[in-house]
Amino acid sequence: MRRVLFVTPSAYILSGLAAWLDALEQHLPATGWEPVIGLVQGPRFHQPEAYLAVHPHRHALTIACNTGTPAGRQMALARALKSLRPDVVAGVNIPDTYPAVARQQVRQSSLRNVMTVHGVQPNLYEDLRCNAQILDAVICTNQLSCALAQQRAGMPAQRVLYAPYGVELGPQRQAAGDKLRIGWVGRLEQDQKRVMDLPAIVQELEKLNLDYRLTVVGSGPEEAALRAALGARVGREVEMLGYVEPELVRQDIYPRLDALLITSSWETGPIVAWEAMVAGVPVVSSAYLGSCQEDALRDDDSAALFAVGDSVAAASRLARLRSDRSWAARIAQQGAALASSRYSVAASARAWGQALDTVAGRPPVQADLSVLRRARPRGQGRLDQILGPTLAETVRRVLPGRFQPGGPGDEWPHSYGSTPAGDRQFWQQVRTLEMGGNSA
Repeated sequence: MRRVLFVTPSAYILSGLAAWLDALEQHLPATGWEPVIGLVQGPRFHQPEAYLAVHPHRHALTIACNTGTPAGRQMALARALKSLRPDVVAGVNIPDTYPAVARQQVRQSSLRNVMTVHGVQPNLYEDLRCNAQILDAVICTNQLSCALAQQRAGMPAQRVLYAPYGVELGPQRQAAGDKLRIGWVGRLEQDQKRVMDLPAIVQELEKLNLDYRLTVVGSGPEEAALRAALGARVGREVEMLGYVEPELVRQDIYPRLDALLITSSWETGPIVAWEAMVAGVPVVSSAYLGSCQEDALRDDDSAALFAVGDSVAAASRLARLRSDRSWAARIAQQGAALASSRYSVAASARAWGQALDTVAGRPPVQADLSVLRRARPRGQGRLDQILGPTLAETVRRVLPGRFQPGGPGDEWPHSYGSTPAGDRQFWQQVRTLEMGGNSA
Protein backbone atom coordinates (compact mmCIF):
# COMPACT_ATOMS: atom_id res chain seq x y z
CA MET A 1 0.00 0.00 0.00
CA ARG A 2 1.39 3.39 -0.99
CA ARG A 3 1.51 6.24 1.51
CA VAL A 4 0.30 9.83 1.23
CA LEU A 5 1.17 12.46 3.83
CA PHE A 6 -1.35 15.29 4.23
CA VAL A 7 0.40 18.29 5.85
CA THR A 8 -2.31 20.30 7.58
CA PRO A 9 -2.88 22.90 10.32
CA SER A 10 -3.83 21.69 13.80
CA ALA A 11 -5.18 25.07 15.01
CA TYR A 12 -8.62 24.68 13.38
CA ILE A 13 -10.37 21.83 15.11
CA LEU A 14 -13.90 22.73 14.02
CA SER A 15 -13.27 23.19 10.29
CA GLY A 16 -14.70 21.52 7.22
CA LEU A 17 -11.16 20.48 6.29
CA ALA A 18 -10.94 18.49 9.52
CA ALA A 19 -14.17 16.66 8.64
CA TRP A 20 -12.84 15.96 5.13
CA LEU A 21 -9.64 14.42 6.52
CA ASP A 22 -11.65 12.31 8.97
CA ALA A 23 -13.63 10.77 6.11
CA LEU A 24 -10.61 10.41 3.85
CA GLU A 25 -8.57 8.58 6.47
CA GLN A 26 -11.37 6.05 6.89
CA HIS A 27 -12.10 5.36 3.22
CA LEU A 28 -8.91 6.09 1.25
CA PRO A 29 -7.21 2.76 2.19
CA ALA A 30 -9.80 0.93 0.07
CA THR A 31 -8.13 2.56 -2.97
CA GLY A 32 -4.65 1.31 -2.07
CA TRP A 33 -3.40 4.46 -0.31
CA GLU A 34 -2.48 4.74 3.36
CA PRO A 35 -3.14 8.31 4.56
CA VAL A 36 -0.97 9.86 7.26
CA ILE A 37 -2.16 13.14 8.77
CA GLY A 38 0.83 15.42 9.36
CA LEU A 39 -0.23 17.99 11.97
CA VAL A 40 1.98 21.05 12.24
CA GLN A 41 2.84 22.20 15.75
CA GLY A 42 3.79 25.60 17.14
CA PRO A 43 4.40 27.04 20.58
CA ARG A 44 0.85 28.29 21.14
CA PHE A 45 -1.83 27.93 18.45
CA HIS A 46 -1.08 24.74 16.49
CA GLN A 47 -1.45 21.99 19.08
CA PRO A 48 -1.81 18.45 17.66
CA GLU A 49 -2.81 16.95 21.01
CA ALA A 50 -5.89 19.18 21.24
CA TYR A 51 -6.72 18.46 17.60
CA LEU A 52 -6.40 14.69 18.04
CA ALA A 53 -8.67 14.76 21.08
CA VAL A 54 -11.50 15.70 18.70
CA HIS A 55 -10.18 13.97 15.55
CA PRO A 56 -8.40 10.81 16.76
CA HIS A 57 -6.52 9.86 13.60
CA ARG A 58 -5.02 6.38 13.54
CA HIS A 59 -1.96 7.53 11.62
CA ALA A 60 -0.88 11.01 12.72
CA LEU A 61 2.53 12.64 12.62
CA THR A 62 3.53 15.79 14.52
CA ILE A 63 5.64 18.29 12.57
CA ALA A 64 6.98 20.65 15.23
CA CYS A 65 8.56 24.07 14.84
CA ASN A 66 8.67 26.43 17.80
CA THR A 67 11.02 29.06 16.35
CA GLY A 68 8.64 30.73 13.88
CA THR A 69 11.18 30.97 11.06
CA PRO A 70 10.91 29.72 7.46
CA ALA A 71 14.14 27.78 7.95
CA GLY A 72 12.78 26.13 11.09
CA ARG A 73 9.51 25.13 9.42
CA GLN A 74 11.23 23.63 6.40
CA MET A 75 13.75 21.79 8.54
CA ALA A 76 10.85 20.31 10.54
CA LEU A 77 9.20 19.20 7.31
CA ALA A 78 12.47 17.72 6.05
CA ARG A 79 12.82 15.64 9.23
CA ALA A 80 9.27 14.34 8.82
CA LEU A 81 9.84 13.41 5.18
CA LYS A 82 13.06 11.57 5.94
CA SER A 83 11.46 9.53 8.73
CA LEU A 84 8.21 8.68 6.94
CA ARG A 85 9.37 8.46 3.30
CA PRO A 86 5.88 8.87 1.79
CA ASP A 87 5.12 8.39 -1.89
CA VAL A 88 3.10 11.61 -2.16
CA VAL A 89 2.97 14.70 0.04
CA ALA A 90 -0.20 16.79 -0.20
CA GLY A 91 -0.08 20.26 1.35
CA VAL A 92 -3.28 21.57 2.93
CA ASN A 93 -2.84 25.34 3.39
CA ILE A 94 0.78 24.93 4.54
CA PRO A 95 2.87 26.49 1.72
CA ASP A 96 6.24 25.76 3.36
CA THR A 97 5.51 22.16 2.33
CA TYR A 98 6.29 22.58 -1.36
CA PRO A 99 9.93 23.76 -1.34
CA ALA A 100 10.67 21.29 1.47
CA VAL A 101 9.31 18.40 -0.61
CA ALA A 102 11.10 19.60 -3.75
CA ARG A 103 14.43 19.47 -1.93
CA GLN A 104 13.69 15.98 -0.62
CA GLN A 105 12.91 14.82 -4.17
CA VAL A 106 16.59 15.25 -5.00
CA ARG A 107 17.24 12.35 -2.57
CA GLN A 108 13.96 10.43 -3.06
CA SER A 109 13.08 10.33 -6.74
CA SER A 110 9.81 8.46 -6.14
CA LEU A 111 8.39 11.31 -4.03
CA ARG A 112 5.66 13.48 -5.53
CA ASN A 113 4.78 17.07 -4.55
CA VAL A 114 1.07 18.05 -4.49
CA MET A 115 -0.90 21.12 -3.45
CA THR A 116 -4.56 20.76 -2.50
CA VAL A 117 -6.87 23.75 -2.98
CA HIS A 118 -9.90 24.31 -0.75
CA GLY A 119 -10.86 27.92 -1.36
CA VAL A 120 -11.52 30.75 -3.77
CA GLN A 121 -9.11 33.39 -2.47
CA PRO A 122 -6.45 35.20 -4.49
CA ASN A 123 -3.57 34.38 -2.15
CA LEU A 124 -4.07 30.63 -2.67
CA TYR A 125 -3.65 30.91 -6.43
CA GLU A 126 -0.67 33.20 -5.98
CA ASP A 127 0.93 30.45 -3.86
CA LEU A 128 0.12 27.97 -6.62
CA ARG A 129 1.61 30.20 -9.32
CA CYS A 130 4.81 30.73 -7.33
CA ASN A 131 5.24 26.98 -6.80
CA ALA A 132 3.96 25.75 -10.18
CA GLN A 133 7.46 24.81 -11.40
CA ILE A 134 8.11 22.47 -8.46
CA LEU A 135 4.63 20.92 -8.04
CA ASP A 136 3.79 17.60 -9.66
CA ALA A 137 0.07 18.37 -9.45
CA VAL A 138 -2.67 20.39 -7.79
CA ILE A 139 -5.82 18.63 -6.60
CA CYS A 140 -8.93 20.83 -6.39
CA THR A 141 -12.24 20.07 -4.70
CA ASN A 142 -14.32 22.26 -7.03
CA GLN A 143 -14.44 22.68 -10.80
CA LEU A 144 -14.10 26.47 -10.53
CA SER A 145 -10.87 25.95 -8.58
CA CYS A 146 -9.62 23.74 -11.42
CA ALA A 147 -10.27 26.54 -13.91
CA LEU A 148 -8.54 29.09 -11.65
CA ALA A 149 -5.53 26.81 -11.23
CA GLN A 150 -5.03 26.85 -14.98
CA GLN A 151 -6.06 30.40 -15.87
CA ARG A 152 -4.88 32.27 -12.77
CA ALA A 153 -1.90 30.21 -11.65
CA GLY A 154 -0.71 28.89 -15.01
CA MET A 155 -0.73 25.19 -14.09
CA PRO A 156 -0.80 22.93 -17.17
CA ALA A 157 -4.17 21.20 -17.58
CA GLN A 158 -2.68 17.72 -17.21
CA ARG A 159 -1.35 18.63 -13.76
CA VAL A 160 -4.74 19.94 -12.53
CA LEU A 161 -6.82 17.16 -10.97
CA TYR A 162 -10.32 17.13 -9.43
CA ALA A 163 -11.47 15.24 -6.35
CA PRO A 164 -14.53 16.42 -4.37
CA TYR A 165 -15.42 16.14 -0.71
CA GLY A 166 -17.49 13.18 0.44
CA VAL A 167 -20.18 12.76 3.10
CA GLU A 168 -21.61 9.91 5.14
CA LEU A 169 -25.19 8.77 4.73
CA GLY A 170 -27.19 9.48 7.89
CA PRO A 171 -30.81 9.34 9.04
CA GLN A 172 -33.41 10.65 6.62
CA ARG A 173 -35.55 13.74 7.09
CA GLN A 174 -38.67 13.30 9.19
CA ALA A 175 -42.10 14.41 8.03
CA ALA A 176 -42.71 18.16 8.02
CA GLY A 177 -44.84 19.81 10.69
CA ASP A 178 -46.73 23.07 10.73
CA LYS A 179 -43.64 25.25 11.00
CA LEU A 180 -41.03 25.52 8.26
CA ARG A 181 -37.91 24.20 9.95
CA ILE A 182 -34.86 26.00 8.47
CA GLY A 183 -31.25 25.19 9.28
CA TRP A 184 -28.07 27.22 8.75
CA VAL A 185 -24.83 25.34 9.48
CA GLY A 186 -21.32 26.79 9.31
CA ARG A 187 -18.82 29.29 10.64
CA LEU A 188 -20.46 32.49 11.81
CA GLU A 189 -18.54 34.98 9.68
CA GLN A 190 -19.50 37.48 7.02
CA ASP A 191 -16.88 37.67 4.27
CA GLN A 192 -17.49 34.21 2.82
CA LYS A 193 -20.49 32.77 4.67
CA ARG A 194 -22.52 36.03 4.79
CA VAL A 195 -24.13 35.02 8.07
CA MET A 196 -25.39 38.56 8.62
CA ASP A 197 -27.84 38.04 5.74
CA LEU A 198 -29.95 35.93 8.12
CA PRO A 199 -31.71 38.81 9.95
CA ALA A 200 -32.91 40.31 6.66
CA ILE A 201 -34.12 36.91 5.43
CA VAL A 202 -36.18 36.22 8.55
CA GLN A 203 -37.67 39.72 8.30
CA GLU A 204 -38.85 38.87 4.79
CA LEU A 205 -40.26 35.56 6.02
CA GLU A 206 -42.27 37.46 8.61
CA LYS A 207 -43.62 39.81 5.94
CA LEU A 208 -44.93 36.69 4.19
CA ASN A 209 -46.59 35.60 7.46
CA LEU A 210 -44.68 32.32 7.33
CA ASP A 211 -44.51 30.30 10.52
CA TYR A 212 -40.85 29.29 10.75
CA ARG A 213 -38.17 28.00 13.09
CA LEU A 214 -34.54 28.85 12.27
CA THR A 215 -31.77 26.71 13.80
CA VAL A 216 -28.27 28.21 13.56
CA VAL A 217 -25.42 25.74 14.12
CA GLY A 218 -21.87 27.01 14.46
CA SER A 219 -19.65 29.60 16.09
CA GLY A 220 -17.42 32.36 14.84
CA PRO A 221 -16.49 36.05 14.99
CA GLU A 222 -19.96 37.35 14.07
CA GLU A 223 -21.85 35.43 16.75
CA ALA A 224 -22.46 38.41 19.05
CA ALA A 225 -23.43 40.67 16.13
CA LEU A 226 -25.84 38.06 14.80
CA ARG A 227 -27.50 37.63 18.18
CA ALA A 228 -27.91 41.38 18.47
CA ALA A 229 -29.37 41.69 14.96
CA LEU A 230 -31.84 38.85 15.53
CA GLY A 231 -32.88 40.41 18.84
CA ALA A 232 -35.86 38.93 20.64
CA ARG A 233 -36.25 36.19 18.01
CA VAL A 234 -33.38 34.27 19.66
CA GLY A 235 -35.02 31.76 21.98
CA ARG A 236 -38.32 32.17 20.20
CA GLU A 237 -38.31 31.75 16.39
CA VAL A 238 -34.53 31.29 16.31
CA GLU A 239 -32.33 28.86 18.22
CA MET A 240 -28.55 29.34 18.20
CA LEU A 241 -26.85 26.09 19.19
CA GLY A 242 -23.20 27.08 18.86
CA TYR A 243 -20.75 24.39 17.80
CA VAL A 244 -22.27 20.93 17.43
CA GLU A 245 -20.15 17.87 16.60
CA PRO A 246 -20.55 16.85 12.93
CA GLU A 247 -21.90 13.42 13.80
CA LEU A 248 -24.63 14.97 15.96
CA VAL A 249 -25.51 17.38 13.15
CA ARG A 250 -25.99 14.40 10.82
CA GLN A 251 -27.89 12.34 13.38
CA ASP A 252 -30.01 14.98 15.15
CA ILE A 253 -30.13 18.26 13.16
CA TYR A 254 -30.63 17.38 9.48
CA PRO A 255 -33.48 14.87 10.09
CA ARG A 256 -35.62 17.59 11.68
CA LEU A 257 -35.13 20.24 8.98
CA ASP A 258 -37.38 21.16 6.06
CA ALA A 259 -34.63 23.25 4.42
CA LEU A 260 -30.92 23.92 4.67
CA LEU A 261 -30.22 27.59 3.96
CA ILE A 262 -26.85 28.62 2.47
CA THR A 263 -25.99 32.32 2.11
CA SER A 264 -22.32 32.14 1.03
CA SER A 265 -20.52 34.34 -1.49
CA TRP A 266 -18.21 31.47 -2.57
CA GLU A 267 -17.68 27.82 -1.72
CA THR A 268 -15.63 24.83 -2.84
CA GLY A 269 -18.30 22.53 -1.40
CA PRO A 270 -19.90 23.12 0.91
CA ILE A 271 -19.89 19.82 2.76
CA VAL A 272 -23.05 20.84 4.63
CA ALA A 273 -24.97 21.01 1.34
CA TRP A 274 -24.04 17.45 0.40
CA GLU A 275 -24.83 16.24 3.94
CA ALA A 276 -28.28 17.81 3.87
CA MET A 277 -29.03 16.53 0.37
CA VAL A 278 -28.20 12.89 1.18
CA ALA A 279 -30.52 13.22 4.21
CA GLY A 280 -33.39 14.28 1.93
CA VAL A 281 -33.36 17.93 3.06
CA PRO A 282 -34.08 20.49 0.30
CA VAL A 283 -31.23 23.00 -0.11
CA VAL A 284 -32.10 26.67 -0.59
CA SER A 285 -28.87 28.40 -1.50
CA SER A 286 -27.30 31.54 -2.84
CA ALA A 287 -25.87 31.07 -6.32
CA TYR A 288 -22.41 31.40 -4.80
CA LEU A 289 -19.23 31.49 -6.84
CA GLY A 290 -18.33 27.84 -7.33
CA SER A 291 -21.90 26.55 -7.69
CA CYS A 292 -22.20 27.07 -11.46
CA GLN A 293 -19.01 25.30 -12.55
CA GLU A 294 -19.59 22.48 -10.06
CA ASP A 295 -23.13 22.01 -11.45
CA ALA A 296 -24.49 20.21 -8.39
CA LEU A 297 -26.98 22.79 -7.09
CA ARG A 298 -29.28 23.11 -10.09
CA ASP A 299 -32.13 25.57 -9.66
CA ASP A 300 -35.60 23.99 -9.52
CA ASP A 301 -33.99 20.59 -9.86
CA SER A 302 -31.58 19.56 -7.08
CA ALA A 303 -31.89 22.86 -5.16
CA ALA A 304 -33.60 26.24 -5.05
CA LEU A 305 -31.25 29.15 -5.77
CA PHE A 306 -31.30 32.91 -5.26
CA ALA A 307 -28.80 35.67 -6.01
CA VAL A 308 -26.14 36.28 -3.35
CA GLY A 309 -27.45 38.82 -0.85
CA ASP A 310 -31.06 38.82 -2.16
CA SER A 311 -33.04 38.34 1.04
CA VAL A 312 -36.41 38.80 -0.69
CA ALA A 313 -35.68 36.01 -3.16
CA ALA A 314 -34.28 33.79 -0.43
CA ALA A 315 -37.47 34.16 1.65
CA SER A 316 -39.62 33.54 -1.43
CA ARG A 317 -37.79 30.29 -2.22
CA LEU A 318 -38.11 29.14 1.38
CA ALA A 319 -41.81 29.98 1.46
CA ARG A 320 -42.45 27.93 -1.69
CA LEU A 321 -41.28 24.82 0.14
CA ARG A 322 -44.40 25.15 2.27
CA SER A 323 -46.84 26.29 -0.43
CA ASP A 324 -45.75 23.79 -3.12
CA ARG A 325 -45.12 20.45 -1.43
CA SER A 326 -44.68 18.51 -4.69
CA TRP A 327 -41.97 20.96 -5.79
CA ALA A 328 -40.24 20.59 -2.42
CA ALA A 329 -40.41 16.79 -2.64
CA ARG A 330 -38.96 16.81 -6.15
CA ILE A 331 -36.02 19.00 -5.10
CA ALA A 332 -35.34 16.77 -2.11
CA GLN A 333 -35.46 13.63 -4.25
CA GLN A 334 -33.24 15.01 -7.01
CA GLY A 335 -30.78 16.45 -4.54
CA ALA A 336 -30.49 13.17 -2.64
CA ALA A 337 -29.89 11.20 -5.83
CA LEU A 338 -27.18 13.58 -7.06
CA ALA A 339 -25.35 13.86 -3.73
CA SER A 340 -25.51 10.12 -3.06
CA SER A 341 -23.90 9.29 -6.39
CA ARG A 342 -21.37 12.13 -6.69
CA TYR A 343 -20.48 13.10 -3.12
CA SER A 344 -20.66 9.91 -1.08
CA VAL A 345 -17.56 9.11 0.98
CA ALA A 346 -16.92 6.12 -1.29
CA ALA A 347 -17.13 8.23 -4.47
CA SER A 348 -14.90 10.90 -2.93
CA ALA A 349 -12.29 8.35 -1.82
CA ARG A 350 -12.26 6.82 -5.29
CA ALA A 351 -11.66 10.25 -6.84
CA TRP A 352 -8.82 11.04 -4.42
CA GLY A 353 -7.34 7.59 -4.95
CA GLN A 354 -7.46 8.01 -8.72
CA ALA A 355 -5.87 11.46 -8.48
CA LEU A 356 -3.05 10.10 -6.32
CA ASP A 357 -2.60 7.17 -8.71
CA THR A 358 -2.27 9.64 -11.58
CA VAL A 359 0.35 11.71 -9.76
CA ALA A 360 2.37 8.68 -8.64
CA GLY A 361 2.23 7.11 -12.10
CA ARG A 362 3.76 10.07 -13.90
CA PRO A 363 7.42 11.07 -14.07
CA PRO A 364 8.25 13.81 -11.55
CA VAL A 365 8.34 17.42 -12.65
CA GLN A 366 11.89 18.38 -13.50
CA ALA A 367 12.22 21.26 -11.06
CA ASP A 368 14.44 24.17 -12.01
CA LEU A 369 17.07 24.17 -9.26
CA SER A 370 17.30 27.95 -9.51
CA VAL A 371 13.66 28.05 -8.30
CA LEU A 372 14.69 26.09 -5.21
CA ARG A 373 17.63 28.38 -4.61
CA ARG A 374 15.35 31.41 -4.79
CA ALA A 375 12.93 29.69 -2.41
CA ARG A 376 15.65 28.80 0.10
CA PRO A 377 14.57 29.94 3.59
CA ARG A 378 16.13 33.21 4.61
CA GLY A 379 17.37 33.90 8.09
CA GLN A 380 15.74 36.21 10.58
CA GLY A 381 18.26 38.55 12.13
CA ARG A 382 21.86 38.68 13.29
CA LEU A 383 21.92 35.15 14.72
CA ASP A 384 21.53 33.73 11.21
CA GLN A 385 24.18 36.05 9.83
CA ILE A 386 26.66 34.98 12.49
CA LEU A 387 25.93 31.24 12.69
CA GLY A 388 24.10 30.45 9.48
CA PRO A 389 20.43 29.31 9.32
CA THR A 390 21.03 25.68 10.36
CA LEU A 391 23.10 26.36 13.48
CA ALA A 392 20.95 29.39 14.33
CA GLU A 393 17.87 27.14 14.34
CA THR A 394 19.61 24.73 16.70
CA VAL A 395 20.29 27.59 19.09
CA ARG A 396 16.69 28.83 18.85
CA ARG A 397 15.31 25.38 19.64
CA VAL A 398 17.26 25.23 22.91
CA LEU A 399 16.33 28.80 23.89
CA PRO A 400 12.53 28.59 24.37
CA GLY A 401 10.37 31.65 24.78
CA ARG A 402 12.11 33.87 22.24
CA PHE A 403 9.31 33.56 19.66
CA GLN A 404 5.89 34.98 20.65
CA PRO A 405 3.32 34.35 17.89
CA GLY A 406 0.30 36.61 17.54
CA GLY A 407 -1.81 34.03 15.69
CA PRO A 408 -1.76 30.63 13.95
CA GLY A 409 -0.38 32.16 10.75
CA ASP A 410 2.68 33.47 12.59
CA GLU A 411 3.60 29.92 13.60
CA TRP A 412 2.80 28.27 10.25
CA PRO A 413 1.73 30.67 7.46
CA HIS A 414 -1.38 29.58 5.59
CA SER A 415 -0.24 31.50 2.51
CA TYR A 416 2.64 33.61 1.28
CA GLY A 417 0.47 35.32 -1.34
CA SER A 418 0.16 39.08 -1.01
CA THR A 419 -2.80 39.80 -3.32
CA PRO A 420 -5.51 41.54 -1.25
CA ALA A 421 -8.63 39.48 -0.55
CA GLY A 422 -10.76 42.13 -2.21
CA ASP A 423 -8.69 42.39 -5.40
CA ARG A 424 -11.17 43.46 -8.10
CA GLN A 425 -9.25 41.96 -11.00
CA PHE A 426 -9.17 38.56 -9.31
CA TRP A 427 -12.90 38.49 -8.60
CA GLN A 428 -13.71 39.63 -12.13
CA GLN A 429 -11.65 36.71 -13.42
CA VAL A 430 -13.48 34.38 -11.03
CA ARG A 431 -16.88 35.53 -12.30
CA THR A 432 -15.81 35.13 -15.92
CA LEU A 433 -14.58 31.59 -15.31
CA GLU A 434 -17.67 30.72 -13.27
CA MET A 435 -19.86 31.57 -16.24
CA GLY A 436 -17.75 29.35 -18.50
CA GLY A 437 -15.60 32.06 -20.06
CA ASN A 438 -11.86 32.00 -20.72
CA SER A 439 -10.17 34.97 -19.09
CA ALA A 440 -6.66 34.17 -20.31
